[in-house]
Amino acid sequence: MKDLHQSETYDTVKSAALKSVKWSALGEIFSRFVHPVIALTLARILTPADFGIVGVAMMVIGFAQIVWDFGLSKTLIQREENLDDLANVVFWINITFSLLIYLALFAVAPGLSEFFRSPEVVDVVRALSLLILTSSLTAVHRALFQRRFQFKRLFKITAASVLVPGFISIPLALNGYGAWSIVYGTLLGGVLEVWLFWWLSPWKPHWGFNSALAKDVLGFGAWIMGEAFLLWMIGWGDSVVLGHFLGMEDLGVYRVGITFLTFVFGSLLNHFLPVIYSSLSRLQATPAGLTESFLRIIRLIALISLPVGVCLVFLAPSVSSAIFGLKWKGIEVVISVLGLMQGIGWVVGPNHELYRAIGRPDVNTKLTALLIVYYLPVYIWAAPHGLRVFCIARAVVGVSSILFYLFFSRRVLGFPWTYLWRPVKSPFIASVAMGGVVFFLVHMTGLFDAWSAWSKFFGILFFGSTTYISVLLMMEKKLIMEFLVLAKQSVR
Repeated sequence: MKDLHQSETYDTVKSAALKSVKWSALGEIFSRFVHPVIALTLARILTPADFGIVGVAMMVIGFAQIVWDFGLSKTLIQREENLDDLANVVFWINITFSLLIYLALFAVAPGLSEFFRSPEVVDVVRALSLLILTSSLTAVHRALFQRRFQFKRLFKITAASVLVPGFISIPLALNGYGAWSIVYGTLLGGVLEVWLFWWLSPWKPHWGFNSALAKDVLGFGAWIMGEAFLLWMIGWGDSVVLGHFLGMEDLGVYRVGITFLTFVFGSLLNHFLPVIYSSLSRLQATPAGLTESFLRIIRLIALISLPVGVCLVFLAPSVSSAIFGLKWKGIEVVISVLGLMQGIGWVVGPNHELYRAIGRPDVNTKLTALLIVYYLPVYIWAAPHGLRVFCIARAVVGVSSILFYLFFSRRVLGFPWTYLWRPVKSPFIASVAMGGVVFFLVHMTGLFDAWSAWSKFFGILFFGSTTYISVLLMMEKKLIMEFLVLAKQSVR
């Protein structure tokens, strides 16, 4: 186990890291692409209620995984000493916690069923909670692979464990297994992942437990767990409230709509994030250059996110009809309203990367906690009024939360309140012009009334993008060139 104990030189680490970037990025892109594609394929077969039931189980599992891992696997990447003993301690702590949490979830499943008013939730939660056990069996191996920069192996494991559930779930769904088609496929993917990690990893646990080391790493993990809990609240808080008040069908419609939006914006923008973080990190010693680079990044993201958000407002009915079908009634509201919100919200996304780059990740934690306090009361008020009202309220608080970002930017970075206007002005004006033209063509002329769903989709997209690019070229041709340069860098 030489590689667990030996300290690497800077050049060795740098070389290994550079070689691993490609495989790390491929794994991230593959996972983010395949998961939504499988989910959207299943959406054509299953019902919204099926997705709602599974969604409840997944949000519970996401919360439970915060507790059982306790942030301990990250210590294996961060620490330099006693790695073999540390890996063994983390493994047995994870196993113990996961067993206790699984038993707890097994016991509280009937209560969750009552909270979400769905009898089917009991068995699905109990079955999918087994993922906590499979995850605990692979957490240490995954962390050690990351520590050794073995991202090529991680990519292979990710590819297999992501693809196999789709090959299982889709045939089962076609044969009438409903929500259980997702359950069986997901569990098989978890078992396959365990087998692959244990087969490919040279590390194996052994009997024995270092109590002093365990106490040390538990203190470290508590801070990571706190941040993970806040992120869970941001990611699942809306679904918890919506599922409780409106039931499984509306929750399923909402979650699949969010999955679609994540796929659209993620496919277009997620691959920029590593470039953003690297660029800002290198410029942290030169404040003027850091600020200018940060504003340029916002401008280039707005170039994509704002028109996509506006297009989704008009494309949502066509997308709903062509991709999802009639049984997903209401999903067009999720896609249009929250699509516009995400299009606007992405312009403050680089703020998180900036705070990490300057060594202030605590700002992200404080900002996330403040947003939760702001969001949750609105969710609770809006949910009983129906899915449409909930989505509108969600969009209003999401867009208005930009004020919190502006406050922190002013307080931490010294930016003026109006710093966002300069980088987003041109994309904003071009997007408004695009929206006005498309609205006129659709609602005032009836041009698309007789078109099929897909023809309407591409017709709106053509007129909208032509208008957007034309206005943008008249205002700032240089902006287009900057975007093309960054796009080229991001896919190298």
